[in-house]
Amino acid sequence: MSKNSTVTTHKLVITRLFLDFFKSEKFSRFLLIGCTGLSLLLANSSWGDAYAHFWHQPLAGLTVELWINDGLMANNSNAFLSELLAILENNNGLKE
Repeated sequence: MSKNSTVTTHKLVITRLFLDFFKSEKFSRFLLIGCTGLSLLLANSSWGDAYAHFWHQPLAGLTVELWINDGLMANNSNAFLSELLAILENNNGLKE
C-alpha cells in the first residue's frame, strides 16, 4: 500500500467519524455545553455589559434573546415529539 493511499484512507475514516459525530445527539450536547460556558465567561468578563446589550437588540420586532429562545424551544419540541412518535409507532402504541 502506498503512502498516498494510506493518507487518503485515514482522511476518509476521519471524515466519516466527524460526520457521524456531527449528526449524532452528542454533538448538540457538546455544542450546548460549549455555548453555555462561553456565555458564562462573556457575561462575567469586562464585556459583560456589551454582551447583555447584544441580547436585547431588536430584530424583526423581537429581541435576539426571544428569537433564540423561541427557535430553540420549537426545534427541541419538534425533535422530542418526533422521537416520541417513533417510539410509539415502533411499540405499536398508535392505533388508527
